[in-house]
Amino acid sequence: MHGINKIRGEMEVSNFPLDSEGDMDLAYGLSPYFQCMEVNVHQAKTHLSRLLQRVANGEEVTIVRAGVPVAKLVAIEPKTKVRPLGMDRGRVWVADDSNAPLPDELLKMFYGGELPPIIPVDDQKL
Repeated sequence: MHGINKIRGEMEVSNFPLDSEGDMDLAYGLSPYFQCMEVNVHQAKTHLSRLLQRVANGEEVTIVRAGVPVAKLVAIEPKTKVRPLGMDRGRVWVADDSNAPLPDELLKMFYGGELPPIIPVDDQKL
């Protein structure tokens, strides 16, 4: 079912489908064949937050006035700062023993006072 708008006494059928309650059909456009949709100015004002959600999901929305496109809603890519390689050279270091096992006293703190039994890899069921 397509939306019907009454403008200046005339009936205009929009190309944006409505669901059974007369709201915008949010499933419209899930197909790659419907990646660009058109809405009139009234629909854009009424359902702006829904349209912005759809734009954030990758769709493009064209806003039309009397059937003539006047604006397009598209997602913008966030700006990322380019960080040059090696900018923290000399500031960050990794200790030689960073992969060494933790001491038993520290492990006991993690396990609440007692270490769990160590099961050899060969005895485990995979």
